Amino acid sequence: MIGITFIHEENPERLKPLGEEGADALDDLTVVDMDVMNSLDFSVLCGDAVKWNQGDPAVLLEDLVVVRVTPEALNHVLGGQHEGLDPDQRADLERLKEFVALHGKEHVWEFAAF
Repeated sequence: MIGITFIHEENPERLKPLGEEGADALDDLTVVDMDVMNSLDFSVLCGDAVKWNQGDPAVLLEDLVVVRVTPEALNHVLGGQHEGLDPDQRADLERLKEFVALHGKEHVWEFAAF
């Protein structure tokens, strides 16, 4: 996986250009990039407690996927004490926490490029 970006978007139709333009379409959306953490990292932090994503992907291609992140997963990941994270991973969590504080948890999507 190359990396992930979180998107805040209430209208899933606005995500469709990501399927055609890829990361270039992110310029028209409200986003926050993760420097080191990826989808697997967040899924591992959720463990069996909560499911990371919900529903079908808004975009699913060979080299990228856009999925909606559950508010419960964001609560779990951002509210937990996660032992063993290095400073760069903690910085990513802090960026995500600030993004969620500004935009809320209800309409957060994960854009992951492989």
